[in-house]
Amino acid sequence: MRSLLLLMAFTAMPTWSSAQEPSTGTLPRGIAPIAPPTPEELACSRTGGRQTTISALAEMPVGSCVTVTGWHYEFALMADLESLYRFEAVGDRPRPGQRIGLSGVPATYSDAGVRVTAIIRDCAARRPMAAEVPDYCWFNAGRYLAAVRWQLESQSGFERIPLARRPSALGNLAVMEEGDAAARLSAAAAPLWAAIAANDERQLRELLGLADPLRAAVIMQAAQPAAERWTMDRPQTIVLGWRLHAEATNDQRDTFAGRETVEGVVCAADDVTAMAGLWPIDARDGAVHPERSYVCANIWLANGDTPQISMRTSAMILPEPAFTRR
Repeated sequence: MRSLLLLMAFTAMPTWSSAQEPSTGTLPRGIAPIAPPTPEELACSRTGGRQTTISALAEMPVGSCVTVTGWHYEFALMADLESLYRFEAVGDRPRPGQRIGLSGVPATYSDAGVRVTAIIRDCAARRPMAAEVPDYCWFNAGRYLAAVRWQLESQSGFERIPLARRPSALGNLAVMEEGDAAARLSAAAAPLWAAIAANDERQLRELLGLADPLRAAVIMQAAQPAAERWTMDRPQTIVLGWRLHAEATNDQRDTFAGRETVEGVVCAADDVTAMAGLWPIDARDGAVHPERSYVCANIWLANGDTPQISMRTSAMILPEPAFTRR
């Protein structure tokens, strides 16, 4: 199943052919370069530069050639699990040394440990782009790593943080208290679980408002391993609500409290008791994947409106927690 998702992700990526096979030690594959490699970049790729850490990069000058290991996620290289989870928290203000922008490693390998040889660059001085390929500087400013060589690397310290192990400051989800909001969200999700249990891609497309049938097929295939365990095709569910990061500003808290819609994440599994303590603590862990024993959907409700439901998949995810279900 994972191979299918990876294949589909690869086919959507622009590619750059090189005289060398780039999977283990040359300029990166799967993404169009902003320009042909310079002598400086080729020299960095050959020598590997200085072995260092993400926290030490802030003290190094732009133009330095370095090799560093971390967790690749959405155009950034993360130093540890805390920085990874803080990245998507509502009101996130990252601490220095937690992460740095990353360009040149395929998005296909988001959520993966990587060892990167790169040159420290600044978005303000970036060379003109030769192809319209999104990268770190599309969305951010400041320093980043321009990869000249990369490889996947196992990182045993990185695994999904479940509810039972959540440090209080991390994660943007919390179990929603029982009440009208939770009941409405749960009811809105019921047709979705029925479509997944019946393997009905047409109904899934309608519920998610998808124009692309291939997208619905990918979501359906990713959800099936969990759905096959549902008793009588009816899963047990839990409703998770959004929560603010501990460092959110007063303005952010006011905006959050003044929302007029009912929003949440509804997750389904075969046994909520067995899943106690294993539910996701953050929206980043709500992506549907064949290796997960739960399926989640984001739901928005406004008065009198049809529910807006979304689901996302990820070709690669944080490994599941080592301990087992009850």
